[in-house]
Amino acid sequence: VQSALSLGPRIVFSPGVRWNLWRGMLTPRNGSRFTAVEDRAIDPRVGLTVELSGDGSLVAK
Repeated sequence: VQSALSLGPRIVFSPGVRWNLWRGMLTPRNGSRFTAVEDRAIDPRVGLTVELSGDGSLVAK
């Protein structure tokens, strides 16, 4: 889910959240490795776009 909010004529703020699946190998202190899966992770997302040139030819994200 993502939204876009205009903070002025040349600045756009984009907050949102994303569901993420993480899988990786973990090695606890006892040394036995195992695969870990996190399937309920909701991650925040933030974006900022600034139009620098005034004519749309130069944008910073």
